[in-house]
Amino acid sequence: MKNKKIIFCTIFLCICIISFIYLFLFLSENTKKTDSNKTVNVVFTTDVNYKNYLKTTLRSAIASKNPDSVYNINILCVDLSKKDCNEYKKFEAKNVNINLVPVNLDSIKDVGNYEIEYRVTRADLFKFFMPDLFPDLDKILYIDVDTAIVKDLTDLYNTDLKDKFIAVVNKPIEDYDTILIRGKFYPKKVRKYNCGVILYNLNLWRKYGISKKLVHKKNIDEERELMTQNIFNNVLPQNKIVKLAPIYNVMIQWYDVAMYKRYFSVFAYFPYCALHSCRFEKLLDNAVIIHYLDREKAWERRNDLSNYWLKYVKDEDYK
Repeated sequence: MKNKKIIFCTIFLCICIISFIYLFLFLSENTKKTDSNKTVNVVFTTDVNYKNYLKTTLRSAIASKNPDSVYNINILCVDLSKKDCNEYKKFEAKNVNINLVPVNLDSIKDVGNYEIEYRVTRADLFKFFMPDLFPDLDKILYIDVDTAIVKDLTDLYNTDLKDKFIAVVNKPIEDYDTILIRGKFYPKKVRKYNCGVILYNLNLWRKYGISKKLVHKKNIDEERELMTQNIFNNVLPQNKIVKLAPIYNVMIQWYDVAMYKRYFSVFAYFPYCALHSCRFEKLLDNAVIIHYLDREKAWERRNDLSNYWLKYVKDEDYK
């Protein structure tokens, strides 16, 4: 009888120890997953034209993040001096890591070797090469410099990309494009997506050689209206993307704000707006990223819309 009790106690103790080990491993794994889900790998590209404005955008991102979110911020410093590049290191803080990636335009001199008018520089072409620039990452979030990041980026970053190449926000207003019919070009209205905010599925890009396809299209491009956006839209059509909610890229254009507001409707952003009874003002309230994509940027305008960006400006940004 005594031996049976000893055996029973031993078995019971073993079960308790094994259960404890399993519980410990389960909790550890869940903690790792939770930590992973709070990590955001983000990339900005800047050159001498935008080096100071990026400081304001970084400040907006850091001020708006959740305390427990971890931001790994990668900055492509295009032809910047070491001194200018190192300025961004000052933004490192708890749960904010800054990784400087110096690159130069000579490395892509054979890609669409022409400039376009006004604001967009050739530095924008590095959007084609994210899988090569970050070989150890499966996913990365690209954000333009002319943005105010006003809420935490974790939910956006954790978007399930499934079997799609990128996640982006559609433009609220249709563009005119051209289609070739029997040897003639005809205008056609098309819905395009904006490339100021792009969540990349880097593994899928590598598998299907997307960078090479974008470069090839760029080198035979005849439109030459935009540096990369038309190329993305032509190579990666709507059925190859995840359509993000408009709060992740609320686009501000000044030329006719009243008209622009009207396009933020059920028809512009279905199904998001159908579910959320959208108005332009409500989108601004819920916005995560506000994008000043017009030729005149937020730092050149002073009104209620530009204040989302201007509130993060400091004099030191321009030193």
